[in-house]
Amino acid sequence: MRRCDDGRRCPVKERIGVKGVAHDCQPNPGSGIVRPAERPARVSAIPEQPANGGRWMRVKRWSGRRFSAVGLGMLLVAITVTVYAAGGSKRTSEACTNDGECSKGHCYTKKDGNKVCVDCSSDKISRTRELTDKYCKNAADYPRKCDSIPRTEEAAESYFKMRIDNGDKCIEVRKDENSSCWDGGDQGHRDQVDEAERGRKNCYDELNTRNGNGGIYTCSDSTYSSEAGTVASACQAWGKGCEEWSKDDKVVNCRDIEDATKKTDACVVAVERLDSDCLPRLSSFRETQYKNAKRAYDYCKDVLAYKNSNKYCK
Repeated sequence: MRRCDDGRRCPVKERIGVKGVAHDCQPNPGSGIVRPAERPARVSAIPEQPANGGRWMRVKRWSGRRFSAVGLGMLLVAITVTVYAAGGSKRTSEACTNDGECSKGHCYTKKDGNKVCVDCSSDKISRTRELTDKYCKNAADYPRKCDSIPRTEEAAESYFKMRIDNGDKCIEVRKDENSSCWDGGDQGHRDQVDEAERGRKNCYDELNTRNGNGGIYTCSDSTYSSEAGTVASACQAWGKGCEEWSKDDKVVNCRDIEDATKKTDACVVAVERLDSDCLPRLSSFRETQYKNAKRAYDYCKDVLAYKNSNKYCK
């Protein structure tokens, strides 16, 4: 309620045709104060709220927000349940006819035409299948077995390293597919990984064995082929060396002894060169080749020196 300056209540009267109300403060006979009538005051269209109205509005707004958040959460739960319910119930490796039947992933068509559920996308399994065919099934271009070379023969180090590398790739892609698409894989899938790991281990074992016994060459195939061929022909050519001569007083054609000496020496030099260029160590076979030729060479030199010094040469 408005009051006049002298503290009295102002009577209120409404004026027709004017929005709001006007307060006419008449002079108080006892106060001696005369005030002019106040101009009409514009009243807000919103009614004045009680003293605690602000708090009431805040509670109302907070309650509205709370109910909105709860409603949104319930909506999201409903959507999630709907989406989950829309998926199928079939698990990995179970037969299916379409993607909708699988609880996750998609319905995959195998090479035999059968369809089963897999956990991964079609792009993922197509890529892993492609790599599996390449590294695990294409033995012609990506061999993994290391049992084709007899242990009596020297083998290229690269032969074993390439097969070990192919084995690594095959194992990696099979494990990736089992993990990503087959929920770890069934027993058949695990057996395939085990087979690849056994093959790789055989290659490691064979390589280590050959490194220890001299059955490995590290040069190029062409270099090895050339030098090993030279050793074979040279070490076969010296025959019995100088066994037909001895240190006696018999006069002989010393040129024959010289030729035999050269032949034994050729075998010694050929083995030494092969050893230097290609072999980390000599095998027992190469050591025997070298020792026999060196012993024959030393004997030839000794007999030739004796004949020359005693003038038993023709």
